[in-house]
Amino acid sequence: MFPPSVLAYAIEMFPTKKRVTILGFISTAFLMASIVGQIYSSTVILELSWRYVFYILGIVYFISFFLITLCIPKDIIQKPEGNFFSPLKRIGGIFKKKSLPFCYIISSTLFIALVGFFSTLGSYLSSAPFSLSHQEILWVRAAGIIGMLVSPFDGKLVARFGVKNVLCCGLILAGIGLGLVGAWENLAFLILASIVFAAGIAMALPALLSLIGTLAGELRASALSFHMFMLFIGASLGPIVSVYLTGIKGHVFTFEVLAGLLLLSTIVPFFIRLEKKETAATPIHPPNQTNVEHH
Repeated sequence: MFPPSVLAYAIEMFPTKKRVTILGFISTAFLMASIVGQIYSSTVILELSWRYVFYILGIVYFISFFLITLCIPKDIIQKPEGNFFSPLKRIGGIFKKKSLPFCYIISSTLFIALVGFFSTLGSYLSSAPFSLSHQEILWVRAAGIIGMLVSPFDGKLVARFGVKNVLCCGLILAGIGLGLVGAWENLAFLILASIVFAAGIAMALPALLSLIGTLAGELRASALSFHMFMLFIGASLGPIVSVYLTGIKGHVFTFEVLAGLLLLSTIVPFFIRLEKKETAATPIHPPNQTNVEHH
């Protein structure tokens, strides 16, 4: 429930100019958690026991509940029309929105590649010629955090180059980085390629979220919820695709197929049409304010 709620809250509460930036910070947190969570759990298990992984997180969630309740501004509460199942009916409205369904192809593709990459990377680094330990593999994965730090700067990139261009560049960068991971059996080169891959994912995700929010209009909360659903579908398919492809032709082949999937998805934004009012980078002033500023 939390990811779609916080994304919808951010889009509703922040002005257009700052929207992509705040979505970038949120995306960075989500992406970094996929790596930091593994390092955290391994450390706690080694020092204490597996039970404390959950005990500590439970306390953190409890504290977060109070911080969110007391510290963030309240949004406008709207009384929903219809019964409990009415939101499910609004899902159909999402697919009536022009170009919006195309975004969900990228939603699933991004996380098929991301989770598939991490699933493949573990077995790749544990085998020859690397033969790394579990802890060493985690530190190699942690290097990807460097690339993820691109996300908070997505707002400036979108303002300058446009949301579709930033999305395409992110997908291309991620595809190239992932394609280079298995190109040379050198650990330093592999780490560098994984950073490029993570940077591409971190660039594409906030741009995609902003694009979905713009295209969805009044249905943005439902649209973002469906985006998270497609994201989780991709995250579930990632390990399955990874295991299947690795079993057929090995790790390098798996990296190349996942990279090809990302590069192929760069075609999708060309089918997405934005109206002129949707591409405006700054909010439009009401008539009276414009007149006052003019005089």
